[in-house]
This record gives sequence, C-alpha cells and structure tokens, in this order.
Amino acid sequence: MVRNAIRSALLASSLLLLAACGPHWTVVKQATPNPMSRSTSFFVAPVSFDGLRVGEKTEFEWMSEKSDDTRASWKGDKAGMNDEFVEGFGDAHGPLVVAGAPNGAFTVRPRFVRYEPGFYAGVVSGNAEVDATIDVVDPAGNVVDEFETSAQASGFSAGERARNCAHAIGITAAKYLRARLGM
Repeated sequence: MVRNAIRSALLASSLLLLAACGPHWTVVKQATPNPMSRSTSFFVAPVSFDGLRVGEKTEFEWMSEKSDDTRASWKGDKAGMNDEFVEGFGDAHGPLVVAGAPNGAFTVRPRFVRYEPGFYAGVVSGNAEVDATIDVVDPAGNVVDEFETSAQASGFSAGERARNCAHAIGITAAKYLRARLGM
C-alpha cells in the first residue's frame, strides 16, 4: 500500500517534471518545408506594444488613470523591456547567426500582447506576467513562423518584473529558433 502510494507520487512528480521541461511556446504557424537553415541570419526587431492589454484594459485606458510620473516611468519600462528582450535573445542565441540589420536576414518580430503588472507589498507579492506573439519574417516580408509564449517574474518594482519577463521571452525566442533549426 505504502509502496503504491510512493510509486504514484514518483510517477506524478516525473510527469510534472517532464511537462515543465517541454517547450515554452505554442506554435501558431510554421512554414513547411522550413525556409530557414543553420546558416540563416536573424535580425531582432524592436518589441511592439501595439494592441497591448494591461489586465482587462487597453494600454491607453490603463495609462489614462495614471499620474504623469507613472506615465513617464511606463515609457521607460517599455524601452527597458525592449532592451531586455534583445539581451535575453543574445544570452540564448548560441550558434544562431545574428544580423545587425534586416537586409537579407529573417526578422524576429516580438509583440507583447498582455501584461499583468503583479505587485510587491513587503511580505506579500504577485508575479508579473507578459504574453507575447513572436513572428519570424523572411527577407521578402512574409511571416513564415509564428508562436506564442509567456513569462512570469517577480521583483520589487513593476518595471523590474516587466523587464524580467521580457528577458525570459527573449531567451524563449532564441530557443524556439534553435529548436526549429535542430541546434
């Protein structure tokens, strides 16, 4: 009886571990045959916030309730999120060829679509969460691959949490491309 319970607990733990080790993206579109190869170069475009929802509100609605200082801080947070996405991609790109300009390269085009700011109140906190759609665009401008991913992160400030999420999404984008190219 005890052995069966232990065996069941180990099996459940193993299944959870395997699920956690799987890819952290959902493929929306994937070109077949794959138009990319190991020698393909990739340009990382700036993060787009077009259509961003913050909780249940549009970004505009959310910002309309904020002070001028908070609006300025959010502008800086978005720039920081872009920087962290690029840095995360750089941290994980491994053997991918990264181009400094889009000419002749495939473009990695991230769009952040939902943001939950989370909170930090001393002994109680809640993670931020960012959902993203990443398009991989060929040199002719065609979206060849599209996938969705998200990240959660903690931190003392909303900006820190948002940047941490963006960094993790950049890492995931590079890992997707490496997996797509068998690297």
